[in-house]
Amino acid sequence: MLNSRTPYRERGASLIEVVIGAAIVVVVLIGALSAFQVFLRSGLATTTKLQAAFLAEEGIEAARSIRDRSWSEFSGLSSGTYHLVLGSQWNTTTTPQLIDGVFTRTISVGDVYRRTSDSDIVPSTSPDSKAIDLNTKRVLLRVSWGETGGMLASYENGTTDGSLGSFPSNNAGDGDVVQSFTPIEDGTAASVEIYAKRAAGTSPSAVYVELRGGSAVGPVIASSATQDAASWSTTLSWIAFPLSSSVALSGGTEYFLRLRSVPDSTVVFSGSSGPVHWGYRQTASSPYSGGAARRYVGRQGNQNDQGQLLSQYDFSFRISAIESGGSVEHITYLTNLFE
Repeated sequence: MLNSRTPYRERGASLIEVVIGAAIVVVVLIGALSAFQVFLRSGLATTTKLQAAFLAEEGIEAARSIRDRSWSEFSGLSSGTYHLVLGSQWNTTTTPQLIDGVFTRTISVGDVYRRTSDSDIVPSTSPDSKAIDLNTKRVLLRVSWGETGGMLASYENGTTDGSLGSFPSNNAGDGDVVQSFTPIEDGTAASVEIYAKRAAGTSPSAVYVELRGGSAVGPVIASSATQDAASWSTTLSWIAFPLSSSVALSGGTEYFLRLRSVPDSTVVFSGSSGPVHWGYRQTASSPYSGGAARRYVGRQGNQNDQGQLLSQYDFSFRISAIESGGSVEHITYLTNLFE
């Protein structure tokens, strides 16, 4: 009589086949999941670039709108980098505008040079004989974005409200205020925030942030666009200063945040007015171990004056980093339609 039960050898072989088959299925699923993640990241990146491209095109149309409204207004934008804001019509502002919580859009208007011999547009550095075309402007529209990767350095406990450094000074050339800091690790800085306000009943000068290396009067590593301090709240709040370009910072290295004004608070009779209050804290020793506050930096036009070290004070600040980001640029030329 034949034994109908499966031999042990055959049953062992079947178990091995099941294990191998399951392993193959797992490998295939992991591969498919990885491919899907890559596809998803790629799709999101493409979507972001597409949104940025549309915002850049919209910005060019906004520039045309300003040009059509007033050539003198449009050509006057050649003095710096601006942001676009839409009310009843398109206008420019020096205050950064964050679009959808992701994008920053800037517009720069520059002079156009034409070669004397054939009127072709040439770079300003061209050795050919050339002249500025007063009725044509070069427009650079940039849309940038970045993903926040946490804080490189911060001190958020400086909540005392007062004018610690008389900044900006009222025409007295009292200088700038500075907070030094030390990143905890290497990273790329994208934005600076300070905890500040305008004094009640005042209309302070526009202000901006410089990131300097070596000392309070060391070389400028990066700077922000100017902020309209006259429009700030009279209550301390966090104010963002997106940097005009991202900058790599080294962990363990001391850097300096210097608050500047337009007109310049370091120059006597420049027309600067203030003050703004940068929230600070005083203790027996500096509560922020990676830096300290300074005031009167560069006073009365002395560019080498590092001011007064306030070893028992610190201003509130935050330095954010980016993990990834990008930008889209659109360049065009606009002419004076009224000529």
